[in-house]
Amino acid sequence: MKIGVLIPMYNAAQTIEETVRSVLSQSELPYEICIVDDGSTDNSDTIVRKFAHEDNSILWKIVQMPNKGLGAARNAGLEVMTSDYVAFLDADDCWTADKLKHTREFLEKYPDTDILYHPIWEWKPESGGMRKRRDMPLLHSSDIWLHNPITPSATVVKTNGTKWEFDTDRTIHGVEDALLWTKAMAEKKKIRRMSYVDTLYRMNHGMTKNFQEHEDHVQNALNKAVAQGWIESEVVDRMASARAYHLARNLHKSKDYKAAVAAYAKSNGGLKSALLSLGARLRINI
Repeated sequence: MKIGVLIPMYNAAQTIEETVRSVLSQSELPYEICIVDDGSTDNSDTIVRKFAHEDNSILWKIVQMPNKGLGAARNAGLEVMTSDYVAFLDADDCWTADKLKHTREFLEKYPDTDILYHPIWEWKPESGGMRKRRDMPLLHSSDIWLHNPITPSATVVKTNGTKWEFDTDRTIHGVEDALLWTKAMAEKKKIRRMSYVDTLYRMNHGMTKNFQEHEDHVQNALNKAVAQGWIESEVVDRMASARAYHLARNLHKSKDYKAAVAAYAKSNGGLKSALLSLGARLRINI
């Protein structure tokens, strides 16, 4: 069984070394490592090539391309990889030492798996803090959007017989993966959860900072999913209140009180939302 690692990167000089070291420190090394440089303007490429020159035990593939976004970068990597399974890893996240060992053992037990995912540690490297993110069973495509159980850095896809392709529309940047998993569920792909918590997901970094923009991208992606018939419009409508509440909480915690109040008003969360909205109006960070 050949398992490859696909790492898209864009101006990741501050984190990419730690990310790559977490792969090279695996108890079972991957067959190949593909790093797609999505038009970086820092020295990310120099750092990565140093690793590749020093280690010839793994097949290294380094792809350079103009900046086109995460979806295009992952697609470019998938085009050149030859592994039976591809494990995604973002350039600011890390793995525990037995991630690939656990992956191999799971896939040998369930060889018909199309998508494997597992829980993550929410990681704050500055303080060393880690907390397991609450995860729930994936029973419906709405779970992908409401509970975020499938994180790219904790996901492996089977390449044999399936052409995985991420949407490259910039208006859904950051949720290309969720759209692809939604499509996979609609197509009845075999999606399984592994219980090991083998990914350290870096918090408060990159795209997660801009909550309103992210929410706009979610809505754009959901519109696409409805248009393709991958999710029912009624389901999207039912999710609106929960999504508004989630946005309100993020805005509230980041002290954007005015925007938080507006989001609480859309959440229809009853007394709880009303009390939190009052706190936001009084500029109380709850």
